[in-house]
Amino acid sequence: MKNTVKALIFDLDGTVADTIWAIRAAVNQVRAELGLPELNYDEVRAGLNNGARNLVKVTIVDEAHRDDDAYIDRALSLYLSAYGRTYTQTDEPYGGMREALAGLKARGYRPAMLSNKPDEFVRVLAEKLFGEGMFEVARGPVSNIVKPDPRLSLEVLAELDPTLRPEECAMIGDSDIDILTAKNAGMAAVGCAWGYRGREYLENFAEKADVIIEKPIELLNIF
Repeated sequence: MKNTVKALIFDLDGTVADTIWAIRAAVNQVRAELGLPELNYDEVRAGLNNGARNLVKVTIVDEAHRDDDAYIDRALSLYLSAYGRTYTQTDEPYGGMREALAGLKARGYRPAMLSNKPDEFVRVLAEKLFGEGMFEVARGPVSNIVKPDPRLSLEVLAELDPTLRPEECAMIGDSDIDILTAKNAGMAAVGCAWGYRGREYLENFAEKADVIIEKPIELLNIF
């Protein structure tokens, strides 16, 4: 992997930073507005990885409205407004992540960030957490296309450098969605055991990561 990979695409939530506290704050603001009780950290975590609309369906929309698109649209709008007020509460990456990224960049790797979080939040958080320019590209979905659809990762790779091939890229993420995205795009997959799914889940997922690591600094051992 070290000899062929030139670009690295990182997930955000649960991979470079624990974003749940800010997400939970927004979710619970909307739930309070709708007269619903608060959710805890683990209950919010269960809704992550599949985009904001799915998060809202899991954490805000009750059973009676699961198939009500108009209600879901309203809940999503309320959530995005609330998250726009809370998302910068995420202000620290996981320990060792800044050092790992700096080391990878010094070795010539080209880092990017791809999240299922709405695009406008991804770009701001990438700079807030790591400073301007650490990630050459930082984006989320700008339509209804989300990971594991490979189109997003291929678009990011082309934006980094249109001459790069998928086999010259590795995706780094904490979930089955990230592994599946990598496989769908023809990229290497690195699983992050410190994230929201854990090593056991990643090891038992049908589509195996090429390697699973325990700490961000271990990225310097494989690249």
